[in-house]
Amino acid sequence: MTTLASNSLPVLQAGREAFERIQATGRMMREDWRLVGEALLIGRAECLSEKTGKLNNKRFGEWCQSNGFTAGPLARSATRSDAMWLAEEWERVQPVLRDTQDGANDPTTVRKAYRKATALDEQTALKAMKFYHIADAESASQAETEMAERQLKKLAESLDMPVADLVERSNAVCERLDKKRAKEITKETEEKAREVEDAETLQYNTDLLTRLARLEQQANHFAQIERQNAYLLEIIKGHGIVVPEL
Repeated sequence: MTTLASNSLPVLQAGREAFERIQATGRMMREDWRLVGEALLIGRAECLSEKTGKLNNKRFGEWCQSNGFTAGPLARSATRSDAMWLAEEWERVQPVLRDTQDGANDPTTVRKAYRKATALDEQTALKAMKFYHIADAESASQAETEMAERQLKKLAESLDMPVADLVERSNAVCERLDKKRAKEITKETEEKAREVEDAETLQYNTDLLTRLARLEQQANHFAQIERQNAYLLEIIKGHGIVVPEL
């Protein structure tokens, strides 16, 4: 493993001491987590692959273990990642969030609170993704690509965030919109199905009542004929006419 530069040692030591305070007191102070994140950034830089330039996760895990950054909350790689994010984005985070705001002091909570506080509106997200897709499209001309990249950069600067963050957040917003629209379509489909079912049930009940009414009319008609026949039979018998039984 590469030897640490002399100017990195104080940062690493400050990170260790900050993490010791966090573990000892149980207080999740944002400043201490920033110091932890800065120390972890040193380790990350030391563990980049020489071939690809990407982080070698195994080496980084070993570095964290040997430097005391895997105990307690740092046992989770996600927490280490959030701590490094906090250190990198400190200048952006501080104006948006204060130390006591919503208890957002540990890096994971800070990151969630920051994203919520700087959430993009739907219109901005859709605009950003439009420019991103144009810039990324193979079919786009060079002029179209350059125009889209300029617009995307301009939009990111107006929101005081890196282009990568803008694209990531915009994509998340669009995914939520897609899910929301899918739910709306499902709901509309279910409502229409219920309406059709209710209409069919109503029609069936109406038809059934109509048939019952007709049967009742027929029954009344036959009863009336039977009464008339009985009356005529009494008249005939009254005149002494013998009516043969059927």
